[in-house]
Amino acid sequence: MARTTTSTARPAKTTTSTRPRPATGHRPLGTYTDWNWPATGAGSTAYTGQDLDLTVLTDPGPTTTYFFAHQIGFEDGVGAYIGLQTRARTGPGPGAADGRIALFSVFAGCDDVARTKGCSDLVASLFGVGAAQPIPGNGSSCQALTNPAGRAPEGPGASCRVPFDWRGGVTYRLRTTAAGPHTWLGSVVDISTGAVTEIGRIRVPDPWGGLSTFSVSWIEYYGDTTKLATCGQIPRAAVRWEAAGGTQLTTGTGLLGLGSSSLAVRPTSTHDHLAVGPDLCPNSSITALRPPALGAEQVVGG
Repeated sequence: MARTTTSTARPAKTTTSTRPRPATGHRPLGTYTDWNWPATGAGSTAYTGQDLDLTVLTDPGPTTTYFFAHQIGFEDGVGAYIGLQTRARTGPGPGAADGRIALFSVFAGCDDVARTKGCSDLVASLFGVGAAQPIPGNGSSCQALTNPAGRAPEGPGASCRVPFDWRGGVTYRLRTTAAGPHTWLGSVVDISTGAVTEIGRIRVPDPWGGLSTFSVSWIEYYGDTTKLATCGQIPRAAVRWEAAGGTQLTTGTGLLGLGSSSLAVRPTSTHDHLAVGPDLCPNSSITALRPPALGAEQVVGG
């Protein structure tokens, strides 16, 4: 599991399943597309939102375990991710049914207490009562992640999920936006219909500020790779990531100046790369979209 660190540039990649990752077996190469967002500067103060568009081109099926995610960093905090999963618990507790979900999580990485602002106040400000709030009436559930080992995503952190029967071939906008003082809302927009599914709201420590100028989108297979006899048995999944947009504040008061006017921006460039490590299966690939489109198609397995 990669270590999460405080960064004003690149959020660290983290394992996304709460199940232990098998140490052996046929593990796929991870696929990553880095997104560079325009720096804040004169006339702007902070990012209050960053969105990417996701289309599942090859649906691996409802019995597989895949996460398609956009991971975001904070100016003076660690990170968050939002995305779609093929099979996970749709609610809290061991009795919850499995199904397709949309997931939104914030992680603190407080194993790096000396470098993560606000870690001394996490119990009250991030994981305390009311820190993670489900959206009323849509089946969302939220929980604190308080593993004392202090590594994301198992903890410390907070996570919200909602049953979401997403479909292959449909473009969904993964939206992360400020929803109140130091509170972030994760939601999914069906581009074909305009329907918005809100996942939940998560409160972060006050010093974290806005979003950073770097994010990364990726595919993760979190199935039991020890049960795979060959690399070819990794279920094939293919997705397309496309630039959507973000918002920078231009005026306002307070740390995020909520309620002030904002400036719409788009990512400026991308960088595609595969995971590095021994004994990883070679059947993963990334293909950059042709200009003027900005984004990439990622494939794992098959």
